[in-house]
Amino acid sequence: MSDMKQRIDKLVQVFVNYSLSPDQDAGWHAPPRPEWTEQQAKRSSASFRVRQMTAAFKSCDEKQANDSSDRKMMDEIRYLRRKHHDYNLAVMLLSRLPEKYAEAILAEPYLRGVYKKPFTDISVSKELCCPVHRYRHAKKMAYKGMTEALAIIDDYESCRREVA
Repeated sequence: MSDMKQRIDKLVQVFVNYSLSPDQDAGWHAPPRPEWTEQQAKRSSASFRVRQMTAAFKSCDEKQANDSSDRKMMDEIRYLRRKHHDYNLAVMLLSRLPEKYAEAILAEPYLRGVYKKPFTDISVSKELCCPVHRYRHAKKMAYKGMTEALAIIDDYESCRREVA
């Protein structure tokens, strides 16, 4: 179980790191993440996937030899990077959990990432505005659900390797 728990913790951390990193924000370098997350949580799940931040890359004068929009775009590219190879797996596993379980398993790593300090179960439950026993239960159920899903994926992968 501890090996599976470590895998789940790694997947959760991959998801949180990507969510908090500035790599998705080329052209928009100073959004306050906690506020952005709160705003997105209030929106529907379909609009949650669509970022509302854009950057305009067009030249003031099309005949200009030193195109500032190209320079701007090249500067912005340094803020972009590819997703972690386990990111899609993390998203798939977390999206299959009930919202309260996903919130429970993501809360502590998210708070630690935002505030750069450790959080106890008590402090996390206060942030979530729920009793400690309910937070711990939801987190336990999230681990259980993700463990079951990973076990199915592992079984499939081992069967696939046997056939090949």
